[in-house]
Amino acid sequence: MALKTFQNLKPERREEILMTCYREFALKGYQSASLSEIIKQLGLAKGSFYRYFTNKKELYAYLIQHASERRLSKIDQLIAQPDIDFFEVIRQNFFDKLKFDIENPVIAGFLYQVMHERENHEVADVIKTLYQSVIGITRSIIEMEKFSQQLKTSDAELVAFQVFHMQLWLYDYVAYKYRIDFQANIKNGKPVLNLSEADLHRIIDVSVAMLKNGI
Repeated sequence: MALKTFQNLKPERREEILMTCYREFALKGYQSASLSEIIKQLGLAKGSFYRYFTNKKELYAYLIQHASERRLSKIDQLIAQPDIDFFEVIRQNFFDKLKFDIENPVIAGFLYQVMHERENHEVADVIKTLYQSVIGITRSIIEMEKFSQQLKTSDAELVAFQVFHMQLWLYDYVAYKYRIDFQANIKNGKPVLNLSEADLHRIIDVSVAMLKNGI
């Protein structure tokens, strides 16, 4: 996690440091990402950086947590709507996340890279914690009385697991369908997802219909 000295920095400097770190990990993955390169780009003395994060893995874990919280920032407001049903929550949440990715390409590229680091034993525990957290949030939503009554099954954990993996599948499908190279787009300063809102809605609507009704 971030040390207190990092939290005490001015918001603009914290954001600069985080975006530099996101970019390095997004382009190179955990194994090849270099703290020395990050430190060089930020113009820091090597010792100064370790006053913010104790090591590479702690930095990586913080980036995952920070990115996930930003990407899920609208979920509480969404589920608080009085007349919204469960599948509309899922549909709108999928859309909000993909729209976030379009507006925040470097963070999106980082999270996409994280999804493909599950077999990396150095960070497998960090990524497992992320997965458990996201599935846990989804399960807690499913177990809310106003939503649980709308489902055909009482197995909230199974539904949460399926919803979570549909999100992963959705991202891979978009990358496949539109021939998206996330790393190349980040490197060249292009949007990480060059899709219209109409395309996003179409893909998400079909995905949620599959979840609701089956194939």
